[in-house]
Amino acid sequence: GLRLDQGLSVLAQEMGAGRLKRLTDQIVADMRAGLTLPQALDRQRGAVPSYYAALLTAGIRSGKLGEVLATLTDYARTMSEFRSTVVGALLY
Repeated sequence: GLRLDQGLSVLAQEMGAGRLKRLTDQIVADMRAGLTLPQALDRQRGAVPSYYAALLTAGIRSGKLGEVLATLTDYARTMSEFRSTVVGALLY
């Protein structure tokens, strides 16, 4: 498998230009500079919820990082769909 920073880098390459790509690129750069993923996320306060770093730290310590990442991905997807639904309803 890929190292985490490599996986994030590949993911960023597949993203279109935008805020999320810039954020992901910065997280990858921070990790390659020696920060852990939770530390890199913590540097992005305001752009990334603070609980992400705490959950990732717990995932790393428990050996369940993959499960935590999957859960956070599902949560982010659900919240995005919810926002879209609410905005659509407000515009209707």
